[in-house]
Amino acid sequence: MGTVGAALVGACAEKKGALMLAVDTDMKAPKDVNAVSITVSTNGAIKHSFIGRVTPEGDVLLPATLAIVEPEDKSAPIRVRVMAFQGNRPRVLRDVRTTIPSGGRTALLRIPLNFASDASAVGDPLPDGLVSGSGLTAAEFDFFGAYQPPCADIQNQTIIDGECADNFVDPAALPDFDQAALGNSTDQASCFDVARCFAGASTADGAEGSTVRLDRSTCTLQLNGSNPARLNLALVTPDTGECVQPGQCYVPIDRGAGGWIDDQGAVKLPSFVCRLLEGKSLHLAASRETCAAKVEANPICREPAPGGPQTNVACTEFKLGSPVDPGIGGSVASQVAVQSVADYATSASTTLAGVTASCRTIAKDLGAPTDAQSAADASTDAQAKMKAWCTLAASAIGSAKAMTGGNISVQTRPAKCQLSVSEKTACQRRCAGGTCDAKANPPRCTGGSLVGACSGSCQPGSGGAIQCEGNCVGECNGTCTSTAGVACAGKCTGTCTASAAGSGPQPDGSCKGSCKGTCAATAPGAICMGTCAGACNASCNGDAAKPVKCDGQCAADFVPLYCEGGRLEGGCNVDARCDASCDVSVVAGAECPPQTVFVAIQGAADPAAAAKLRAALESSFGAILAFGVHVEQMATIGPTLSSNAVVDIKASCVPLVVAAVNSALGDVSASFSATSTVASAVGQ
Repeated sequence: MGTVGAALVGACAEKKGALMLAVDTDMKAPKDVNAVSITVSTNGAIKHSFIGRVTPEGDVLLPATLAIVEPEDKSAPIRVRVMAFQGNRPRVLRDVRTTIPSGGRTALLRIPLNFASDASAVGDPLPDGLVSGSGLTAAEFDFFGAYQPPCADIQNQTIIDGECADNFVDPAALPDFDQAALGNSTDQASCFDVARCFAGASTADGAEGSTVRLDRSTCTLQLNGSNPARLNLALVTPDTGECVQPGQCYVPIDRGAGGWIDDQGAVKLPSFVCRLLEGKSLHLAASRETCAAKVEANPICREPAPGGPQTNVACTEFKLGSPVDPGIGGSVASQVAVQSVADYATSASTTLAGVTASCRTIAKDLGAPTDAQSAADASTDAQAKMKAWCTLAASAIGSAKAMTGGNISVQTRPAKCQLSVSEKTACQRRCAGGTCDAKANPPRCTGGSLVGACSGSCQPGSGGAIQCEGNCVGECNGTCTSTAGVACAGKCTGTCTASAAGSGPQPDGSCKGSCKGTCAATAPGAICMGTCAGACNASCNGDAAKPVKCDGQCAADFVPLYCEGGRLEGGCNVDARCDASCDVSVVAGAECPPQTVFVAIQGAADPAAAAKLRAALESSFGAILAFGVHVEQMATIGPTLSSNAVVDIKASCVPLVVAAVNSALGDVSASFSATSTVASAVGQ
């Protein structure tokens, strides 16, 4: 939603100062915000009041600009109230107390109606019919009297980023008005395309080994080599923001003042982000290298920016990174197939960018020749650039290993992809015309483990152990996070001390002793007095309030979550062609978390080279392995795209779908080759 405003100008002989209001939102208009009101008072008297509905195109039916001109009494207090409504219900209220700049200066006052301040108005819904048009006068409705912020001091406080704060704004601290600073939501050069830029984004959940990790206690992300200039972050909500698919909507977070800032390899998030993550059980999404970091001057695009094969204006229904518009025509099976192409192509492109970034990080960290780095970056073809960087990374790894000497061992748990049961069920429901009971038709995980949430005791089956993420009663073979300490035989993120079973920190960087924190590999027979993530030889216990994740026999309610390390099959009985397309979408959207990599080096000839090699591989090689597993699965299922030919969709869209298939298959093949090259150089 773009800038709104009106020229509120009075006749005056002298040059007046002015205040230009720029109202924007990070929510989706008109889905989340379908009406905006602006009320201005001077010395307590309402001078101007407007309310306008938001059109389907995202325009606000208010005058084109809003400038509040300096009154005769230069010290007169100005009060501005801007509100966002969804239907008749108030969502966001923002008050500003200020004065108008003098001396002919026009200042810019941004008033964001953002998701962080949702539910910031106390009052009844708007009267019916009030927003049928635009340009209401103050006499028709009193927005100051009808609504108040939920704060102790309703006159001097407003909700800013979800908390009560002083609503006074010093005009001297405001920047001069510059139209260019506002951007243009219809200009692809300055707007931010949420769907495209977060296509294939990963969840920054703080898990050990994540490429971008969130520490909720400090609301800080460790970049782990990610380029902050090409990093985008967003809150993922079930229904607010740009919805890339049902139940997955993105509210982007700006980089810069008021948003996130980067400092020496870390990102500091504003406190409201972690407050919302905890209070509303949301997720934080991170997208690397897909787009330049969003800043305040980049308004959200009204429509996804063109790019790739969807630039044919005759076909607007098929866009990578977006749900396929039903207007594309064809049968339900055809529309699901087209969606699978969009999902696959988006994932392939995003994965290619991720592999490129990981290889670039390794090559740079290991000091690859600068001229070779420049040559790799100079390539304009995405596949060629990835190949150049990964070849350079493999060469740098080989050189670093030769310099290091000694015995080099790279240890990691196998990366496994997680195929979402809920996504499979939702797609099958679409194939079946809206009916699909997952409980009556449970899916199966062939060749892997069906992991679910168990609200009771989860017991091992005939195999004698279960994969568990929670409280393991018996021995834990895997990762353990414990403040009490656990017998460790691997990397310890925390404090490693000597114990009866070991002498503590080892020369190769491992821990053989007691680890208070997170042990990446527990010692044989270790009991984890905390959270175990791995194999448990006894029971893994949870309850309704805090279920555990496991693949064993659950004695209580079991909700299947994902298939790990196998093929997700079965479920509802639907058209085979449609079901095959569902499998493509599920594989394309799989989560393949990087596992922790531990590099042990004994007898190094060059300790400095050893340290550099260890740091580079432990930082980025886990991501390479995870990407490799994902593209291997995508390559296996890729032929379904070609065999699932779509013939009954809108004719002008067929060439675009075909082009997307070809491009995606090429990206997957190139990514698989590149990750294999790096893995071979490491010795995996």
